[in-house]
Amino acid sequence: MLYLKSTFSFFADESHSNISFPPNFQDSSYSSGQLRVLSFPPTFAKHPLEVKTYAAEGGNVTLKCRPEGAPQPEFTWRKDGNRVASGGKHLVYDNGDLFIRQVKIIIY
Repeated sequence: MLYLKSTFSFFADESHSNISFPPNFQDSSYSSGQLRVLSFPPTFAKHPLEVKTYAAEGGNVTLKCRPEGAPQPEFTWRKDGNRVASGGKHLVYDNGDLFIRQVKIIIY
């Protein structure tokens, strides 16, 4: 039951699948529902990674990373085994995309 008054409170059991609400009071409204908690590993099925990404030398580029998962996946970009973090030429967006400023050609 959903309890609506000047404040809102509820209690969940250990599995968080059953929720109890306070008893009815005058001027209250009730409803019932079910809470389902989703959990599934990250996947790129809906938004696959681009096979190739092109950028002009000296220009900017965004590498897109849009996996689906629950809870929301955490993102870590790496170059040559080292973590790439936001700062300087790199910006890691909350959605997982990596923005690179002033792309340079490096010949190994």
